[in-house]
Amino acid sequence: MPTTRSKRKRLLNSPLGAMSRTLITQPSDSNGYWEVKTMKGSHPPFNDWFRHYTDLEGQKSYLYGGVEVDVETSPSCDFHVCDLKTMNWTNITDSLTFRQPYNPFSSINREQKYTKLPALLEPACTIMKLEGGTYFLIFGGYDAEKECTTSELIAVDLDSLEWFYIPVSGGSVANRTSAEIIAIRNHLFVFGGRKEPNNRAPPYASYSVIEYNPNVGTWSWELCDQPFPFSRTAHPLGYNIVATAIYAGKKILLTPGQISDARIDFSSNVIVLFHTENRTFHVASETIGDFPKNVLWYHAISLEHIPSFGRVKTPSSSAQIRSLGRNRGFEAAYSASLGPIDSPTPSVLLCAWVPHGEDEAAIELWQYFLPPEERIVCFKYCQKTYDLDEDFRSCVLIGSQLHLLGSRPAKAGDKSVWNIHVALPLVKNTI
Repeated sequence: MPTTRSKRKRLLNSPLGAMSRTLITQPSDSNGYWEVKTMKGSHPPFNDWFRHYTDLEGQKSYLYGGVEVDVETSPSCDFHVCDLKTMNWTNITDSLTFRQPYNPFSSINREQKYTKLPALLEPACTIMKLEGGTYFLIFGGYDAEKECTTSELIAVDLDSLEWFYIPVSGGSVANRTSAEIIAIRNHLFVFGGRKEPNNRAPPYASYSVIEYNPNVGTWSWELCDQPFPFSRTAHPLGYNIVATAIYAGKKILLTPGQISDARIDFSSNVIVLFHTENRTFHVASETIGDFPKNVLWYHAISLEHIPSFGRVKTPSSSAQIRSLGRNRGFEAAYSASLGPIDSPTPSVLLCAWVPHGEDEAAIELWQYFLPPEERIVCFKYCQKTYDLDEDFRSCVLIGSQLHLLGSRPAKAGDKSVWNIHVALPLVKNTI
């Protein structure tokens, strides 16, 4: 059985976008921070290239798909939900039924059967609150069965556990994988992507908008593959862009994705604010601070809904944590004492996997303060997360705590599963 340190070395040598390795316990403080704990229930497989989204309002976290570690193709259709109040996993892969809501006379609706979701590689996913329901939406991706990319839109009703395809009228967009999608009220915004899931495929430098009309219950393309109004060379957002709802959904923060097989470097030229109503872009060129560099991957989490981090309430349609496998940045200049602080300006947390030492990796956090402050502050957690000596790959925000999620094999030969978590402090007086 390989050691944890060999897993870290594998992390630095793994393909970009692979949700791979890093990082047992240090003495915890009185609040339970830095204490690695076990998760309960039916643990999901510890796949690479998974899709992970959290419904903050419902306090549930969803894990879809991915590829078994060390397997290049054959994505899975695994679908699990974690109750964040109990940290208990439930496997709902085989609990889903397929229906055709837009064809009420379909025999499929009369004789519903348990049907798994399609096995898609690197689709775009999000959570949307609509008409009193909560839906997990899946767009595009590489369909392993059909051996091609797609631009289909799938909805999973998380209450009834039914899934269906959503017909979108008014145009069409290119099939793609590695795109980003985010829900703001009754709109879906799609950013970037690429034609196929390989590092030679150039990224799409465009965005699209889907509108849901609640009066008639239909979906339509408002914009199709509209080019970004800035130079792709000057502002290389790449593919697997990360989109985060900010300013109560009036804007979307776009942060960089991958460019070929290179790691991600943040700069003021690759942080972009998109106005959801005006459909305009603004590059955050005035942002100061030493940006994350040489990052393997990262997650972006809005802190607007936490009173000590901002004063703006996030709309329910966009209240989710954005978590995808990526590659991103290194150290910032600000000291930890200037790190997570109370500010009237909304901010976004960046949780990044970064190189540590000669050939290993650890997790670092940055807090990006949105305009008008426009600065980035580093938490200086890198050594602490490294010393945990565990295998973490994702994170969820629970209250004002960031929880890293990962795997600890029970014994040699066991397949890795998501079965551990650890809380990191975010408020100033707990550091």
